[in-house]
Amino acid sequence: MGAELSSGGIDITYAPVLDIDSNPANPVTGDRAFGHYAPTVTAVAIALIHGLWEGAILPCGKHFPGYGDTNRDSHSRDNLCRRRSPRIAT
Repeated sequence: MGAELSSGGIDITYAPVLDIDSNPANPVTGDRAFGHYAPTVTAVAIALIHGLWEGAILPCGKHFPGYGDTNRDSHSRDNLCRRRSPRIAT
């Protein structure tokens, strides 16, 4: 992925998506997430970051902790995650 982006003259990407698909009612996260569990998401994201670095691409992970636990499309409405910090940290 890094080599492909670099060959097109791109040097930064807004990836990886670090959301955890923890709420089946979330209409946005779904397939964009690397999984349902933090350890899986972390491992895959780290591998992607290393691949981007190898292609001289600067990755920019997104979104905020808890985004995958919301239940509305944040592209059209504001979201609020009502989980407590310990839940978000896991």
